[in-house]
Amino acid sequence: VSWTRQTSPNGNYLSDVFGISDGLGAGRILLYAAGVQGTLLSSDGTKWLEETLYTKESLNGVWGTTRRTANATEVDVWVVGQKGTILRKAP
Repeated sequence: VSWTRQTSPNGNYLSDVFGISDGLGAGRILLYAAGVQGTLLSSDGTKWLEETLYTKESLNGVWGTTRRTANATEVDVWVVGQKGTILRKAP
């Protein structure tokens, strides 16, 4: 096992990371990272992308589930943060 440095697209401080299987059995992992100023990043393990959120509150936690349908894997992601912020990215 070896560690590989990953680059954040915006350089903001990150406070939590969450990974879950994509459910397709190929060993792919979906990753999410939450941080300051409303930062939510997503990755398929190769590149981090910024998610568009309509908050600038610092996010402290991220968690989610997947559900496999006939044609795809649906991801349900929740983030929580300061001032009672709760956001959901539903399938």
